[in-house]
Amino acid sequence: MGSQTNLNLIYSSGTYPREVTIRKLLADANVVERNYIEKGVWLGEALSYSAYGRIIGLDRKVDRLVQAERAYADLGYRPMSIDAFVELGGWGKDISDLFRQKRVEGEDPIFHARQYQEEFKLELKENGIRTAWEYLKSFLA
Repeated sequence: MGSQTNLNLIYSSGTYPREVTIRKLLADANVVERNYIEKGVWLGEALSYSAYGRIIGLDRKVDRLVQAERAYADLGYRPMSIDAFVELGGWGKDISDLFRQKRVEGEDPIFHARQYQEEFKLELKENGIRTAWEYLKSFLA
């Protein structure tokens, strides 16, 4: 019930087809799968607005997806790309064909969120931009 309530709050302002797509995707998902999709949708929706400027709290959204991605991969699934989450979270595209794809024996998972996290932090450092958490820590020090 808690996750369903969260999804209702998140998507109450979204378009109806997107809400239906997400509900269908999560209809029989377990807790780990639901958490992974939920965190991916949050990040994907935020990134769909990135053309309009800097996204507050993006670093935390990425960090949360990295954790959820690891747990999802531990179930034996292939992690989904960041682009897939932008398509779902930002535009409501059905990505059910990518959900629950089992890896073949011996296949190592590709951690897309972790790769994005590393690139994101490098970009922040190169441009002299601090994350919200770094700013808060320096302010409190």
